[in-house]
Amino acid sequence: MATARALPNGTRVTIEGTALTGSSFNDGGGYVADSTGGVAVLVTDGSFERGALLRVTGTLDDRFSQRTIRVTGADVSVIGEGSDPSPTARATGAIDESVEGGLARISGVITGSPTKLAAGLAFDVDDGSGSTRVILVSLSEVDTSSWLREARVDLVGVVGQRDSSGSGSVGYRVQPRDASDVISVGPPNSSPSASGSVQPTASPDASENPVGITSIADARMAPKNARVRVRGVVTLPPGIVDPVSAVIQDGTGAIMLRVGDAVGSLPRGSLIEVDGVRSTKSGMETLRVTTPARALGTAVEPDVRTVRTGAVAEGDEARLVSVRGALVTSARRASSGTVSFEIDDGSGPLRVSFGASLAVEHELLTAGAWIEVRGVLGQETTGALPTRGYRVWPRDASDMRMLAEATDPAPASAAPDQGSTASGSGEGSGSGPTEALGAVGRDDLTGLRIGATLVVAAWPELGIAGVLWDGERLVAIADETAGRLSAVIGARRPPLALELGGLRAVGSLPGTSIPVVALGDGPDDLTIHGLPPAPPATSLSAASTSAKWVSIVGRLSGDGSSEREIIFSGRHVTIERQCDDEHAWPDGSVAITGVALGEPVRLIVPCGGVVAAPILARAMSAPVMAGTPATRDPRFGRLTHSSDPGRLLAAGLLGLGSLVIAVGAVLYRRFHGGGIDPEPAAGTPVSHEPSDGDASRPPTLSLVRVPHERGSP
Repeated sequence: MATARALPNGTRVTIEGTALTGSSFNDGGGYVADSTGGVAVLVTDGSFERGALLRVTGTLDDRFSQRTIRVTGADVSVIGEGSDPSPTARATGAIDESVEGGLARISGVITGSPTKLAAGLAFDVDDGSGSTRVILVSLSEVDTSSWLREARVDLVGVVGQRDSSGSGSVGYRVQPRDASDVISVGPPNSSPSASGSVQPTASPDASENPVGITSIADARMAPKNARVRVRGVVTLPPGIVDPVSAVIQDGTGAIMLRVGDAVGSLPRGSLIEVDGVRSTKSGMETLRVTTPARALGTAVEPDVRTVRTGAVAEGDEARLVSVRGALVTSARRASSGTVSFEIDDGSGPLRVSFGASLAVEHELLTAGAWIEVRGVLGQETTGALPTRGYRVWPRDASDMRMLAEATDPAPASAAPDQGSTASGSGEGSGSGPTEALGAVGRDDLTGLRIGATLVVAAWPELGIAGVLWDGERLVAIADETAGRLSAVIGARRPPLALELGGLRAVGSLPGTSIPVVALGDGPDDLTIHGLPPAPPATSLSAASTSAKWVSIVGRLSGDGSSEREIIFSGRHVTIERQCDDEHAWPDGSVAITGVALGEPVRLIVPCGGVVAAPILARAMSAPVMAGTPATRDPRFGRLTHSSDPGRLLAAGLLGLGSLVIAVGAVLYRRFHGGGIDPEPAAGTPVSHEPSDGDASRPPTLSLVRVPHERGSP
């Protein structure tokens, strides 16, 4: 089931599993699951009953972001009697894509009044990790008389999703099927009792809670100056970004708090409830909080969202995120004590900013070093540029991990970090990789454990499932094992360090010397490890002897639609972009990430492999592209070039423009100027002495220095 869920929309699949519900459970159909996961099944002209073991063939799709197989009645076969998989115990704030379509068990407190929806009666339940929605689809099956605000519930339900926002990351709900799924209901601060034995209690008076709990996702969408009450875990305490900024997060989103003196202490990891007024600060959605926060205890921090450096967006704002990449330039410490730099994983740069209170040592943070950073995604921008200015705010020094120093590319066979493994079976092999990709050329790969970094996942234009790189060699993954790879990596995105076993050599990529391997199908033959990813090469010097995974910065030339050239180190290198979804090219300086091979060297680039170069990367690469030595101008403290052809051309154009202006001024004064008398009448004496005030003043040209980019000198 997990493999089927990972396939692209439109794929025709066949699954077998137990019907967790009937086919008409809700408007999205019913649910079928096995031990690896579940999926919604929407039947046309047919039906199925709960508990049946089914074989279903249909087309994979998303319906309001819920993974769905669309089938006809003829494509559903009952092959026996099934049994429900064991429910997965989850925190309320951790109901997400990984449990969608399956059974989950949660327990927590009802945080507000019920809401009537077309799908049923909805309650918000929170165990301190963030709120999730519980929907009772069949009210006739469940007695809700004791489902009061602050009541404690323990229940099992099918996890569904209905996301109308289009983000694909919200709208999850837990759906009990009948009374047997409600394990217990009890009043606050008491031991839960069986759901049938609880006596109804009076609903709290409205004056005790004048403002209901609002999910943070809804609070972010509230209009300016609206007053809301939210509950969440403190992920960023005051004093790191500035003395009055904090961030809280629940299962739906995160938001910055601007706190007054009366709010009190907000330690990291505390579960709080606050009333605030909606506002914004430097582009971030905020709540202004001036009344004391209600401390509810402590809670585990929400799961960290892994993102690409160039792909962060508004949906990630204020959330805990994790990014990896190479430093675009060395870190700098400002006079205030803040340490900041940019990192880039090939998708675009992202700023990282350590607050002065963290006292981070920055000497090892040099250009080219690969690091992993986690923290809160902040933003500092203006209303005119609402999608700019994102940056990661780490909370302490342990939120940053050095993966590879600039002068020490991490070998693929480095020992894995303990506690950072994941595999198809949920367990690593324990032995660690023993070989690099150079072993793929051997006749017998049996028994070898190979360490490598997955740098590209599915690459349909080349007919391969992915590309592996160990810092020295490239190997392609056969498309026939794409399902195996997708099932293991799930929603994770490259670069990912892998440990591989059971590989089979199946040839080479057409038109190249890149070997192709099929993945092993054993339970430990594909494992995700916490190894540092092998950084890409930054030169093309050895690409003629063997294919390399490279990341370089240069200037585009040519005007082809799929083929262009990059000028790099004085060379013109052909770029073959193998991506059916991208047609436009960025202008000027670009960062290229892809495969370099052949003689002469050419670059084969996947989707997302050509992006506009970061400003700092262009500055670093300018001397290389110009091919002239860099000098430092002491007057302006910036890099200049001793003989930049572009500057000579600009100077020539300025001189020509000055000449045109001067000639034009003289002609204008000759024919239209007030200081020149008209042609005198015949016989009138003509004086050739200039009169007062008519002295010719030639035009003057003033040269002023203008900033190169965004005001930087």
